[in-house]
Amino acid sequence: MDNINGSLFVDFKQAFDTIDHDILIKKLSCYGLSCSTLHLLQSFLSHRVQSVSFNNNISKASLIRRGVPQDSILGPLLFSIYINDLPDYVSFGNCEMFADDTSIHVSDSKLANVINKLELSGKQ
Repeated sequence: MDNINGSLFVDFKQAFDTIDHDILIKKLSCYGLSCSTLHLLQSFLSHRVQSVSFNNNISKASLIRRGVPQDSILGPLLFSIYINDLPDYVSFGNCEMFADDTSIHVSDSKLANVINKLELSGKQ
């Protein structure tokens, strides 16, 4: 009998805005970055504020507690490092990643097994 293939496509909504700075710094530390480099990156990520301007009115500035600057050269790299271990947590199938788009592909001879594998992968 032929195998049935199934795919789960994940698009992380506002992915760059969801990055936890502490987790990212811990991951970067695991890669062996020096303390001074980690402090520099921590400084790059922290103490950022945002406000909104509309009809010549400017809102009160709010502290940004998560995320990486999207218009920076480092933003996409830091995001990639943040999620690069995602495939380690997909126990069924093949996980493919490109930027903030991820797909998980599974195969089995029974449709019920394909559905179960995709559901389990989506919950991890």
